[in-house]
Order: sequence, then C-alpha cells, then structure tokens
Amino acid sequence: MATKSSIHIKPCNIASSEAHNRRTAEYMRNIGESRIYVVPELSTDNEQWINPDFGSPDLRTHYDNIDRW
Repeated sequence: MATKSSIHIKPCNIASSEAHNRRTAEYMRNIGESRIYVVPELSTDNEQWINPDFGSPDLRTHYDNIDRW
C-alpha cells in the first residue's frame, strides 16, 4: 500500500512575523480582541533571550545577510 505525503513551504512574512513573535504593544492593539490568545495575568513574568551573537535582532537585516551568502 502506497503512502502519499506532501509538504508546502512558503517564506514567512517578515513584516508581521517579528511583531507576532515579540507580541509588541502595537501588534496586540491591531490584532483585535477576538484573536488575542495571550493571557496577560500569566505573562507578566515571561522572559525572553536573544543570542548576542545574532547581532541585530531585526529579521529584515538577518534575512538580507542570508541573501548575501
């Protein structure tokens, strides 16, 4: 019996993915109440870490550097 599978890979939307990942205040204001799934009471103590070797945390800069290689 044959098994079929597929994969569909598409580039991320840099304009919105960074704001989504960081949950910036502007992103949260514009997303709309019905789509907010972050519970503010549970996220007050959240921390984030960005690798210092990454350089600029801006995704556009990172992707531009990748394109140059």
